[in-house]
Amino acid sequence: MKFKSWIIQDVFDVLWLNRSVVAAAVSWLALFAVFDAIVPHPALLGPDGVLSLGGTCWFVARALVDAVALIVVGISAQLSCLTRQGGWGAILAANRKAVLCCSVGMWGLAVLTITMVLVYQQFFVADIIRVLLGSSREPSHSGRLLIGAFILVGFLGVIALVANWFAAILAGADRSMRTTWQRGRGTFLYVIWRLVAVLLFLPVISTLIVPVIGQMVAIFHVLGIPADVAVLGVRALAAGVIACFVSMLLSVIFVRAFVISLK
Repeated sequence: MKFKSWIIQDVFDVLWLNRSVVAAAVSWLALFAVFDAIVPHPALLGPDGVLSLGGTCWFVARALVDAVALIVVGISAQLSCLTRQGGWGAILAANRKAVLCCSVGMWGLAVLTITMVLVYQQFFVADIIRVLLGSSREPSHSGRLLIGAFILVGFLGVIALVANWFAAILAGADRSMRTTWQRGRGTFLYVIWRLVAVLLFLPVISTLIVPVIGQMVAIFHVLGIPADVAVLGVRALAAGVIACFVSMLLSVIFVRAFVISLK
């Protein structure tokens, strides 16, 4: 696939090629988002902002369920970047061993990402809540914030170094760790800055989509759908669309890094 000047252009091209896969993934994510909202479950954080055991177990289980859809989207997006084919046909036509190996690697990335989210909750959120509430019983600890920041930076660095591994598998190239490391060093800055941009981009997307959600809820309310049901459904669909878009965006970045590393 010949890459365009802007990554977003490639993402929309890949999104169109894989519209059937994205539709299925959004439906999957929205369905379980509604399930998560309806079924009673323990909160991730306790009253003091510390992770709760029950809430952590529920969060991990839900995140792994969502990862199923996002992994399929990621694989289809990378195949589209490499072969210019899309949809379920591209996945079925690809080498099964390569797809399976890439899926296992993405599962590992998903588990690592979930771990990083929990680390963020443990090292950042609890102290932020204590600062805002002015808790004197257990004051905030700057050391925990530094540890959390160090772990987050290390996490992004590892992803930047091994980002080309997934595309190498699907393309049938050398996927050894030594070669992956050498490729990753050459494209490290290219990937790391784009990962940071994605992290900064997510809050912007969430902010921009709030008015759209409100308008859609108002339309559904006029059509006779209760406001609470409309809010739940629209938010679930919006979250699914954003998650799939980010998965495709990361996939395009990873494939671009692989192609650049070959030059």
